[in-house]
Amino acid sequence: MLHYNKEDLKIILNNLSVLLSASAYVFLLPIIFVLIYNEPQIYLYLYVLLALIVRIFARLLRFKSEITIERRHAIVSIILFWIVFSLFASIPFIVLEGASFINGFFEAVSALTSTGYSMFASQSVLMHSTLFWRVFLEWVSGIGIVVLAIIGLFLTYSKFKMFAESEGHSEKLKSSIKKTVTIFVAIYIIASIIGIVLLRISGMPLFDSMYYTFTSISSTGSDMTDIGLLGYNSLWVLVIIMLLMIFGAMSFITHYRVYDKKSFLEYFRDKTIVFYIVMTLLLFFVVMLQFSKMVPIHTLFYLISASTGGLTLFAANIHQAFPDFFKVILIFLMFVGASTASTGGGIKLQRFIIILKTMWWKTKEMLLPEKATFRKQFNGESIDDKVILEVLGFTLMYVIFILLGTFVFIALGYGALDSLFEITSLQGNIGVGVGIVNASLPLIGKIMAIINMFVGRLEIIPVLVLFGFIFNIRFWRK
Repeated sequence: MLHYNKEDLKIILNNLSVLLSASAYVFLLPIIFVLIYNEPQIYLYLYVLLALIVRIFARLLRFKSEITIERRHAIVSIILFWIVFSLFASIPFIVLEGASFINGFFEAVSALTSTGYSMFASQSVLMHSTLFWRVFLEWVSGIGIVVLAIIGLFLTYSKFKMFAESEGHSEKLKSSIKKTVTIFVAIYIIASIIGIVLLRISGMPLFDSMYYTFTSISSTGSDMTDIGLLGYNSLWVLVIIMLLMIFGAMSFITHYRVYDKKSFLEYFRDKTIVFYIVMTLLLFFVVMLQFSKMVPIHTLFYLISASTGGLTLFAANIHQAFPDFFKVILIFLMFVGASTASTGGGIKLQRFIIILKTMWWKTKEMLLPEKATFRKQFNGESIDDKVILEVLGFTLMYVIFILLGTFVFIALGYGALDSLFEITSLQGNIGVGVGIVNASLPLIGKIMAIINMFVGRLEIIPVLVLFGFIFNIRFWRK
């Protein structure tokens, strides 16, 4: 059995130290809004203090190790970073806004996993600096909060590759990883600026434009007001938000190709995007035929949001009153999710398409002569049995965690369909709720919700590796 000894622990803690050191500075950004909106000085002092504490804490974790970093070290380092950073990120919610520890931690995890659920009964009472802190966490998490810290870890390509794989991003990029990541971030920032400008032109106040751009493009979907997007009474706002959610849910590999080849046709050469458009339109027509009284733009908004950004138009009690047929469709979309290497969640469109193709390939194998062979491919690339098994294995584990969370919610007294809806939304990092997840949810329910959010964001395997690390530490082994 593989064990972790002192040297393994040293290298993991040292990696955690590097990640935390590079991320400490984000605590200073809310100070800008403390000053702009003339908020109480305690807000300013706390953010400065947090930046210092995180830096000092990171310094204490520095160790020299005699072994080289391996993939298992990188995975554990990333998971620990998400948990530790979430703990520090929850402090403003707890100290400044009066949330309990579990509610504050939930709020931070919800933001950092790009989920968008909130434990605050009212969003309107939160200070601008708190709203910015939450949406900034969402925005950074959308592209990967580790990207800010990972720049300090470009010691070797192999090390970066291990960290990237630990978050489920093992796509082949260009040889210059640093250049590629820089372009990814540049695309993300430019798209965000365009979103802010468009929403401002549509009539939104500047701060609101920034907030809803950040939460849309990061596939999070949190609200900053109690009345939501319908309060702006603008069709253009809804259209722009939908476009931002779709942009964030597209693979950044595809965005990179559009940039590299200077052609928007690259979007339509991506079969995943074409599949998504056809699937969404088909479901839209099915829902409208079944429920003709539903407002078409609202229906389309929810269908797009369920697989991308998670923003909503109505309160959770209205969602609970949705027809069961519509709920099932939203559950399906939240389960499938967005593209690989995007800001969205779910099992990912690529995996779902491979599952559908596998069903066809198996049927084809049964119909063809015994020794006949054919090429299995997707998006121009060959798919072997190993990839198929990995996709099926991942999907099975994903379903198991959804069922586990659903059983916990049912045991707490909630309805089966609503429990499945809420857990699928949590694990898909969507955030469209039916009213179960709120401050009154029992402690065990909140813990389960946090686990589902982490499992969805970190794609299961790294979470299981963390459990393996915890139960296999052997300090007495060299």
